[in-house]
Amino acid sequence: MKNILILQQENSDQVGNIFEDPDDEDGGGSIIFDFGQFEPVQMLSLDLIDIDGDGALKVILTDVEESTRTYVVPDNWTKD
Repeated sequence: MKNILILQQENSDQVGNIFEDPDDEDGGGSIIFDFGQFEPVQMLSLDLIDIDGDGALKVILTDVEESTRTYVVPDNWTKD
């Protein structure tokens, strides 16, 4: 079993920090991880789940020297 992080749809029923009906936001958005204050981190893998919609998804990795590597994920990558 893996943990999954989703961009939660707005206006969903929430009790404390728990959403009763987890549902991804189909309007898009951003999830940013910043490990800048910690030891170096090496990205070994990233699983993309439920990728659909009308816009291009980008995964952008930035190293300590501010160099970036961008991966563009096509629409409907996971073919729900």
